[in-house]
Amino acid sequence: MASRSFRVLLVLVAATACNSSQPNSPRRAEPGSTPEATRKSRPPPWQRDAVAMPEAFARFPTSKLEPLVGQWLVASEIPGQRELWIVEEQGRKLTIVDARGRERIHGLTLQSPCSLAITDEGGRTRSRRFAWIGDRLHTHPNGATAIAASDGAMIVCAGSQTIVVPLAGPCVGFSEMLGVWSELGTPAGTCALTQAGDAPAELVIGERRLRAIEGVWMDAVLEQALAERVADRAAGEQALAKPAPAPAPSSSATETTQGVG
Repeated sequence: MASRSFRVLLVLVAATACNSSQPNSPRRAEPGSTPEATRKSRPPPWQRDAVAMPEAFARFPTSKLEPLVGQWLVASEIPGQRELWIVEEQGRKLTIVDARGRERIHGLTLQSPCSLAITDEGGRTRSRRFAWIGDRLHTHPNGATAIAASDGAMIVCAGSQTIVVPLAGPCVGFSEMLGVWSELGTPAGTCALTQAGDAPAELVIGERRLRAIEGVWMDAVLEQALAERVADRAAGEQALAKPAPAPAPSSSATETTQGVG
């Protein structure tokens, strides 16, 4: 009987030793190493640093984000719809409320002199072209705008590219992805400032045509995309429940919505 009990004990000890060597056996997690802790330690999107711009952008003036603080009705990425922007934290925190009342929180930074970077809580970023005419904000997912430097060179935000248009020499395109800017070389298609006779000058980028409106260069899409400032969130949500107003006729002669890139 004693020998049988001894053999059973040996089997149990061997089984315990085998199980303890399995790679999938539970292990005690070190403090702070869990995915939940990692997520909690990551700053909210409006506190994350902006991506550094290329040196080629340094000559162009940039806007501050503080004037964006407040509530705005802007063109949505869904054609024919608007969304409510609630901008806080010195222009760094953006809450977007869509026409169905769904709310998303983002960080807001200046991506380039003529585009904003909108970053969600998962770190995904998309760009948005914008322009100020006085205290009037123009912004649209598909619009194009340009800013002139003191030396006459221009920077254009159009499509997926940001393009530097020098006074002489070829245009140079840039693109940002995952926090890294890349120089793309000369973009395909037309890239030039043109003027025919007494007609106003136009900046032609691919199939887009931008013209100066009160000193700000925009295409027809951005010109029509005038954001509406509202008093508070309740007023904005009430306006979202109504059909979006039809855009005013553009004063540009002809325009397409296709862009470079």
